Amino acid sequence: MEYDYTRILQQKHKVYTYKGFPIPFAKDGVTMQQLIVIGSVFLLLFLLGIFVYMQGVASLVALIKKGWMIMIVLTGVVIWTLFSLNWDRKSFFSYLLDRFRFKKNTYKQYEHGQLVEIPLDCIVKYDIGRR
Repeated sequence: MEYDYTRILQQKHKVYTYKGFPIPFAKDGVTMQQLIVIGSVFLLLFLLGIFVYMQGVASLVALIKKGWMIMIVLTGVVIWTLFSLNWDRKSFFSYLLDRFRFKKNTYKQYEHGQLVEIPLDCIVKYDIGRR
């Protein structure tokens, strides 16, 4: 029987080498989450550059032509900062997801595990009976 240590120990999938060569500055490996986020950010920057060239906005075209290296470095620094930040002993993305869930469920009321739907403009009156 084979154990799935990734699921049992809740370890993240990591990449340690690329074609047999170790990844520099990442001795502990690079997680798949980091690869996906970094790839999607650079893809977004690339698509933004194509859009700017197609639209022909002169100031943005000049910014991309002259400052492409600065844009790549700043993007890398921002991504590295976001992955290294911790709030409430959790990663930045888990923190943002939890905050989104909290704000989404702020005005919902539960009683005994059941959702109680009370309109916000409703005034609740209690009848006080005689003893």
